[in-house]
Amino acid sequence: VGAERQELKGASSSGAQAEISRSEGLVAPGEKVYALENPVQAAGPGAIQQGTEEVGQTAASLVQELLGLP
Repeated sequence: VGAERQELKGASSSGAQAEISRSEGLVAPGEKVYALENPVQAAGPGAIQQGTEEVGQTAASLVQELLGLP
């Protein structure tokens, strides 16, 4: 925490201070914060499995096409 405070004190502009603060999870008074959910976790295991199968099918189709296989 001490290193972050020293970095903030040494920042040359208010923009730099804001960037450093945001990287540490801080927000300005009155600023709206939106919590974003990890899309992989939000999709759930069923969607992940379906995506994996679709990618596998696409890869297999490309290989067949490139090699001229039926």
